[in-house]
Amino acid sequence: MSYVLNGKGGVSPETRRHIIHVANELGFRPRKSSQSTDVQRTRVIGLILPNIINPMFPRWAQAVISAAAESGYEVFVATTQDDPDVLAQVTSTLAHRNVDGIILAASLRDDATALRTLRAARIPYVCLSRRADFLDSDFVGIDDDAAATKLMQHMLSHGFTEIATVIGPRFSTASLAREQAFVRTAAAAGITISGDRKISTRVNNEGGRLAAERLFSAATPPQAVVCGSDELAIGVMEYALAKGLRIPDDVAVAGCDGLPTAGPGSST
Repeated sequence: MSYVLNGKGGVSPETRRHIIHVANELGFRPRKSSQSTDVQRTRVIGLILPNIINPMFPRWAQAVISAAAESGYEVFVATTQDDPDVLAQVTSTLAHRNVDGIILAASLRDDATALRTLRAARIPYVCLSRRADFLDSDFVGIDDDAAATKLMQHMLSHGFTEIATVIGPRFSTASLAREQAFVRTAAAAGITISGDRKISTRVNNEGGRLAAERLFSAATPPQAVVCGSDELAIGVMEYALAKGLRIPDDVAVAGCDGLPTAGPGSST
């Protein structure tokens, strides 16, 4: 038991998880050895997500939980609904629980409060998908600018000129970078995407539907809609189909994420 609670090897992942589970139920934490300068491990990491409505986030959570379990770690999952006050509260709670590290997929572009809290508590963290503009941190994610550029180039190659964009909240660095790349790439081809055709909404199916309602109720609806996520694209397509529009004959829709539900037939 001491090997597990002191973070030493030589114990199978299954046994390690069982011992940690029992210790947590009993509220047991080993004392730090006077001869050790290492911070005592709790064998728990935090995962902070914007929500669990978007199918992308539960998939990430499952991958994190599986990878953590292989090393004998438990995962505490929390969501923020993209509320900065909730984010601050969650990071503070996890810091007080002395977790061994945090994976943060809900970082807000203009808010570095959560990261400062973790730094002050000396808890290692890594940002997933989103960055914080004003505080450097380790980051795991794609090149949002390059991905969005290729997606818009793909749409332009089909000859569309009346194009709209739908992204997630602009306080997400990923969403903002994709929108900027969409607009810049279209402009380079001589196509201006007007303000009423640049929509920012919640990154979920309902957000896509609401965006589509605005776009297709306009006097001149777009020929194509380029979305910053597959979940948004699916919402746009569902609304369009419900209104009798054909895809891609009447309107072309493209998304960006690679969700299994967004197969080859879901974009043009």
